Amino acid sequence: MSTIITTNPYTFTVADNMNINAVFEDLPLIEVIATKSVNIYLKQGSSTTTWNLTAGSNKKYYSDITAWNVQLYKYTSNSEYNWDGIEAIYINCPENGNSNLVEIPPYAYNHCTSLKVFEARGRVAWGSAAYQYGIWSYCTSLESIVVDNSSATKNYSLNGAPSICTLNCTSLKTGYINLKSNSSSYDNFSFNFFDESPNMESITIASPRFMKGKDTTYDVFPNTNNCPIYVPSNLLDTYKTNTNWKKAASRFQAIP
Repeated sequence: MSTIITTNPYTFTVADNMNINAVFEDLPLIEVIATKSVNIYLKQGSSTTTWNLTAGSNKKYYSDITAWNVQLYKYTSNSEYNWDGIEAIYINCPENGNSNLVEIPPYAYNHCTSLKVFEARGRVAWGSAAYQYGIWSYCTSLESIVVDNSSATKNYSLNGAPSICTLNCTSLKTGYINLKSNSSSYDNFSFNFFDESPNMESITIASPRFMKGKDTTYDVFPNTNNCPIYVPSNLLDTYKTNTNWKKAASRFQAIP
């Protein structure tokens, strides 16, 4: 048997002397589905450009994104409401040496009232601010949030514990968080990351290490429909019995 490793990267194993016909399609680093023409900012390092979107799927491929610290956030030259029309944001940040990292800045998508789906995967982290407030606040159509950097292998920092991220996300049903950092001790998680989302059906904290509660002054994920909070089965007792999480002890369940 032989193992073939390509630069996309894809890895697969085949029998010796086997003929292979394969077509590889690069995944876009950023895909935004817009229901009407709208402008957003695409920041790469110190360079910021306006990304002009048209209705339909708009993609920026990895070859188009060359700088460290990529950020995608709303175009704010007129008002905080002027980027309605974005329905979905998908970020897939592969690793290529030490050249790329997608960061989610504070208030990045707030008041995007047409946004339904947000997914960020790969080498993704929070921005450089100490606290990441209001990232999806007032996204009243948002139904699903996924932030998952479990596939990343390089070091990065979580840069604080995002707080009050989903204020008045009245349509939000599911939240999935799988974070890991280069912290030598533990990873912080804010109790009010999910906040004021009264129709939540589930919250999943899939991070492989215990996410230490940032403080004890808040209820755990307040006004989130008292939905179950799923965590890795090997950490279930840790979450249920930890002093900082005790206000939500009855909500914790093992990830199915």
